[in-house]
Amino acid sequence: SMPYLDFEERTLKTKERIQRLIDSREMVERAGLHCDIVGGGGTATWNITGTIPGVTEVHAGRYVIADLFYRSLGDFEVSLKVLATVISRPRKGLAVIDCGHKGIHLDYSAHGNRQKYPHLPDDYDGFPKVESPKGARFISLDAEHGRLAVEGDAEQLRRGDKIVLLPAYEATPVNQHDYYFGIRN
Repeated sequence: SMPYLDFEERTLKTKERIQRLIDSREMVERAGLHCDIVGGGGTATWNITGTIPGVTEVHAGRYVIADLFYRSLGDFEVSLKVLATVISRPRKGLAVIDCGHKGIHLDYSAHGNRQKYPHLPDDYDGFPKVESPKGARFISLDAEHGRLAVEGDAEQLRRGDKIVLLPAYEATPVNQHDYYFGIRN
């Protein structure tokens, strides 16, 4: 629930939770056991946990595979991407790809749920985004296929062309894909 809170609320809740951990360390040490490491945190609290006295290790979470959801916190850029293939162009303005919500994820928790998660930015709708080519956007996701509205450069897409997708949330793509490629610059 931490990512859905604004920074002040995250800071307050993180400090409360970490204090319980530090108190536990003190109880363990009073019982005669030594405790070198007090670690905690997560992706949404990476910049809070390390400022709390007594914390020796920050668990920074999954920032290394940041998605659109964590980009919405303002601290990360999207680093996880999924390569998909156009499998059909049934009509002008529409492309069908071989990647649906099983492969890229639709963040149901945020999709159409602004009241529950008011701190998410307006452009976060729970859908993955198309990074490349420009001019393509998701209009629907089935289990194994996605439908894209295409215009401009994306109107030139043909069956077999590759597109680059940005996951709304990384949990599904990380779990479903067998191979990952690390790319710098």
